[in-house]
Amino acid sequence: NICDNNDSNSTDGKAAFNLNEVTTGIFGNQSTKELTFKYYLTKNDAETDTNSLASPFLNTIPYQQSIFLKAANSKTNVAIQEIQIIINTPPEITNTTLIQCDAGKNTNGLVLFNLKEANASLTNNNSDLETLFFLTNDDAANNNNSLATEYKNISNPQTLFVRVTNTKTKCYSISTLTLKTNVITESIYNLDAVCDDDGIEDGIHLFNLTNANIPLAASQTIKYYANEDDALLEKNAIETPASYSNQIPYNQDVYARIEEGNDCYGINTIKLQVNKLPNIEPDTVSNVCENLPLYKAHLKAGITDIASITDFTFKWYRDGINIPDEIASVLDVNQIGTYTVEITNKTNCTKTRTIEVTASNAASIKNIEVIDLLESDSNHITVNVSGKGDYEYSLNEPNGPFQESNTFSNLKPGFYEVYVNDKKNCGTVHKTAALVGAPKFFTPNADGYNDNWNLIGLDTSINKNAIIYIYDRFGKLLKQIGTSDTGWDGTFAGTPLPSDDYWYTIKLDDKREAKGHFS
Repeated sequence: NICDNNDSNSTDGKAAFNLNEVTTGIFGNQSTKELTFKYYLTKNDAETDTNSLASPFLNTIPYQQSIFLKAANSKTNVAIQEIQIIINTPPEITNTTLIQCDAGKNTNGLVLFNLKEANASLTNNNSDLETLFFLTNDDAANNNNSLATEYKNISNPQTLFVRVTNTKTKCYSISTLTLKTNVITESIYNLDAVCDDDGIEDGIHLFNLTNANIPLAASQTIKYYANEDDALLEKNAIETPASYSNQIPYNQDVYARIEEGNDCYGINTIKLQVNKLPNIEPDTVSNVCENLPLYKAHLKAGITDIASITDFTFKWYRDGINIPDEIASVLDVNQIGTYTVEITNKTNCTKTRTIEVTASNAASIKNIEVIDLLESDSNHITVNVSGKGDYEYSLNEPNGPFQESNTFSNLKPGFYEVYVNDKKNCGTVHKTAALVGAPKFFTPNADGYNDNWNLIGLDTSINKNAIIYIYDRFGKLLKQIGTSDTGWDGTFAGTPLPSDDYWYTIKLDDKREAKGHFS
């Protein structure tokens, strides 16, 4: 096989064959030192050894012809073989032009070209043909210094040389590709800015790029690209321009390429803008106090990024109904309900904050349960309350510290003031609680300390008829005292009794009884 005169680009089906190369092609690496070779037009010529062909041989029948090879050695051994010589036609020469756009701010006609865009024209859509691009004809002929297919021209216009090769026959031709740049005025289109209101405040939003309404002639088409280089190279086109999400938060330029045929007639800029919503605090709850008619909940719009309060406007609603004339950033209310405030910034983007206002009140102390009259200090108090509030509890401290639990444990006998506070600022109530306990010892030595023994923490208004009986270790009744008595002084019939353990029985008005001993 040979190609049809690549150098002259002739396509007459004739070519000069180097017969020595034909021989090498037939025998390959076999040793042929002792052989002689001759070629003939006919087998008879080969057999009679007449009219042998000279090299190079120009075929006499276009495109395909038989010749005969005669091989002989010194021993007069001869072999004759028919050889088919085939002349393959190189690809058709097709010169074409690519027209690119330069619509930037500093236009000079030198821009990126995607040379592959010319392939369809250069190869006539023949899949057996491939292309390589070169600066000179010599480079193309010698297949040296091929260019990248993403190429920036160095002049306007500029001619490149294209080696078009048939991948099956390896025959090639050299075509030209002219690069031209249309230097055009930059056109900028602004889509209406959108608010970042799609539920995720990240500066990303859907746009319909076709709403830019870029004018087109009937013969023109338009495609959209995320960056200018892609628009120039016609790669990575945006597949769904009617629902495009910007890739750069808040502000991004995309590019619309207008073509007629395969020629560029404009690359226009489309500006996308996503405006921020007001930055506000999360939804919250507040309350009013049923026991305080003049108490008002102070509701705030909750703006956290204020440069100036005048940058915002406000509308307040209660249970979905607008509250007339309330346009400030705060609102004082004394009614329960669901309050919402619409906050709008300078770019006309709105965000809503909801404040649920519920009812609360000060606690009502229903009762105080006490566990007392224990010999250990594990007595405790439980405060039972009713009300709509969220309550906390303290002993003897009106201002706290408060605890969440309504039970106080490990208390010593005595009187306690129990405070119940509403966490929602509706007030604190209090009540006295008494833990009854019996001292474990007393010292009747007339020194002014512990000279009498009696119950501790006994509420005489409740237990005015309480009776205490005191016995010695043998069960003998030594003393009976009441709630109004100062207690037992450690004597019997006026005589001091010895140091020892003594026993008591207590009977309270509420039918409770307790027994124990002391020293």
